[in-house]
Amino acid sequence: MKVVFAKGLVSTLSEKMRAFGELETGGCLVGTIDGNRWTILAASDPPPDSIHEPAAFERGIAGLEEWLESQFALGRDYLGEWHTHPHELSSPEPSFADLDTHVAAAKRFDRALLLVILAVSPDNPQITATIVEPDGGLLR
Repeated sequence: MKVVFAKGLVSTLSEKMRAFGELETGGCLVGTIDGNRWTILAASDPPPDSIHEPAAFERGIAGLEEWLESQFALGRDYLGEWHTHPHELSSPEPSFADLDTHVAAAKRFDRALLLVILAVSPDNPQITATIVEPDGGLLR
Protein backbone atom coordinates (compact mmCIF):
# COMPACT_ATOMS: atom_id res chain seq x y z
CA MET A 1 0.00 0.00 0.00
CA LYS A 2 1.20 3.48 -0.81
CA VAL A 3 -0.47 6.71 0.30
CA VAL A 4 0.42 9.86 -1.62
CA PHE A 5 -0.52 13.40 -0.55
CA ALA A 6 -1.19 16.03 -3.23
CA LYS A 7 1.38 18.80 -3.33
CA GLY A 8 0.79 21.26 -0.48
CA LEU A 9 -1.82 19.10 1.28
CA VAL A 10 0.33 18.34 4.34
CA SER A 11 0.89 22.10 4.76
CA THR A 12 -2.87 22.67 4.42
CA LEU A 13 -3.58 20.07 7.10
CA SER A 14 -0.93 21.63 9.35
CA GLU A 15 -2.67 25.01 8.99
CA LYS A 16 -6.00 23.44 9.93
CA MET A 17 -4.26 21.90 12.97
CA ARG A 18 -2.78 25.28 13.93
CA ALA A 19 -6.20 26.96 13.75
CA PHE A 20 -7.52 24.73 16.55
CA GLY A 21 -4.52 24.90 18.88
CA GLU A 22 -4.77 22.29 21.63
CA LEU A 23 -8.12 20.96 20.39
CA GLU A 24 -8.42 18.03 18.04
CA THR A 25 -9.88 18.73 14.61
CA GLY A 26 -10.43 16.82 11.39
CA GLY A 27 -12.48 16.21 8.29
CA CYS A 28 -12.94 14.05 5.19
CA LEU A 29 -10.41 12.96 2.59
CA VAL A 30 -11.06 12.57 -1.13
CA GLY A 31 -8.91 11.39 -3.99
CA THR A 32 -8.28 8.31 -6.08
CA ILE A 33 -7.40 4.66 -5.58
CA ASP A 34 -5.38 2.89 -8.25
CA GLY A 35 -4.48 -0.62 -7.15
CA ASN A 36 -2.48 -0.23 -3.94
CA ARG A 37 -1.89 3.51 -4.46
CA TRP A 38 -4.21 5.87 -2.55
CA THR A 39 -3.77 9.49 -3.67
CA ILE A 40 -5.25 12.13 -1.37
CA LEU A 41 -6.19 15.15 -3.46
CA ALA A 42 -8.21 17.23 -0.96
CA ALA A 43 -9.24 17.40 2.69
CA SER A 44 -12.37 19.06 3.99
CA ASP A 45 -12.42 21.65 6.73
CA PRO A 46 -14.11 20.45 9.89
CA PRO A 47 -17.85 21.07 9.49
CA PRO A 48 -19.08 23.86 11.79
CA ASP A 49 -21.13 21.42 13.90
CA SER A 50 -18.04 19.32 14.72
CA ILE A 51 -17.07 18.79 18.35
CA HIS A 52 -13.45 19.69 19.16
CA GLU A 53 -11.99 18.62 22.50
CA PRO A 54 -8.43 18.28 23.83
CA ALA A 55 -8.46 14.49 23.44
CA ALA A 56 -11.36 13.83 21.07
CA PHE A 57 -12.89 14.95 17.80
CA GLU A 58 -16.36 14.21 16.46
CA ARG A 59 -16.78 15.30 12.86
CA GLY A 60 -20.04 17.06 12.16
CA ILE A 61 -22.03 16.98 8.94
CA ALA A 62 -23.11 20.58 8.28
CA GLY A 63 -22.17 21.50 4.69
CA LEU A 64 -20.32 18.24 4.15
CA GLU A 65 -22.73 16.78 1.60
CA GLU A 66 -22.27 19.80 -0.67
CA TRP A 67 -18.48 19.68 -0.33
CA LEU A 68 -18.41 15.97 -1.11
CA GLU A 69 -20.71 16.40 -4.12
CA SER A 70 -18.37 19.09 -5.49
CA GLN A 71 -15.45 16.68 -5.10
CA PHE A 72 -17.33 13.78 -6.72
CA ALA A 73 -18.06 16.07 -9.69
CA LEU A 74 -14.26 16.33 -10.13
CA GLY A 75 -14.00 12.55 -10.34
CA ARG A 76 -12.73 12.12 -6.80
CA ASP A 77 -13.84 9.42 -4.40
CA TYR A 78 -14.36 9.48 -0.64
CA LEU A 79 -11.22 7.90 0.85
CA GLY A 80 -11.74 8.32 4.58
CA GLU A 81 -11.03 10.74 7.39
CA TRP A 82 -8.24 12.84 8.87
CA HIS A 83 -7.85 14.26 12.36
CA THR A 84 -5.25 15.61 14.72
CA HIS A 85 -3.61 14.65 18.00
CA PRO A 86 -2.22 18.13 18.79
CA HIS A 87 -0.48 17.67 22.13
CA GLU A 88 3.25 17.69 22.66
CA LEU A 89 3.31 14.10 23.91
CA SER A 90 0.71 12.84 21.43
CA SER A 91 1.35 10.02 19.05
CA PRO A 92 0.27 9.97 15.42
CA GLU A 93 -0.82 6.37 15.98
CA PRO A 94 -4.58 5.74 15.95
CA SER A 95 -6.09 5.23 19.39
CA PHE A 96 -8.35 2.25 20.11
CA ALA A 97 -11.32 4.63 19.86
CA ASP A 98 -10.06 5.88 16.46
CA LEU A 99 -9.76 2.32 15.19
CA ASP A 100 -13.16 1.23 16.55
CA THR A 101 -14.85 4.19 14.86
CA HIS A 102 -13.14 3.57 11.53
CA VAL A 103 -13.68 -0.19 11.51
CA ALA A 104 -17.40 0.48 12.08
CA ALA A 105 -17.39 2.98 9.20
CA ALA A 106 -15.53 0.53 6.91
CA LYS A 107 -18.19 -2.08 7.72
CA ARG A 108 -20.98 0.41 6.86
CA PHE A 109 -19.29 1.30 3.56
CA ASP A 110 -18.34 -2.36 3.00
CA ARG A 111 -14.87 -1.32 1.85
CA ALA A 112 -11.52 -0.20 3.17
CA LEU A 113 -11.18 3.40 4.37
CA LEU A 114 -8.18 5.62 5.02
CA LEU A 115 -7.42 7.14 8.42
CA VAL A 116 -4.78 9.91 8.51
CA ILE A 117 -3.60 11.36 11.82
CA LEU A 118 -1.36 14.40 12.31
CA ALA A 119 0.30 14.74 15.70
CA VAL A 120 2.62 16.86 17.82
CA SER A 121 2.69 20.34 16.26
CA PRO A 122 1.67 22.09 13.05
CA ASP A 123 5.28 23.22 12.52
CA ASN A 124 6.64 19.68 12.73
CA PRO A 125 3.75 17.27 12.10
CA GLN A 126 4.15 13.55 12.38
CA ILE A 127 1.71 11.74 10.12
CA THR A 128 0.38 8.20 9.95
CA ALA A 129 -1.84 6.78 7.24
CA THR A 130 -3.71 3.57 8.01
CA ILE A 131 -6.01 1.63 5.71
CA VAL A 132 -8.80 0.19 7.87
CA GLU A 133 -10.49 -2.92 6.48
CA PRO A 134 -14.12 -3.86 7.27
CA ASP A 135 -12.89 -7.02 9.05
CA GLY A 136 -10.68 -4.90 11.33
CA GLY A 137 -7.49 -5.53 9.38
CA LEU A 138 -5.00 -2.65 9.22
CA LEU A 139 -2.56 -1.81 6.44
CA ARG A 140 0.25 0.70 6.71
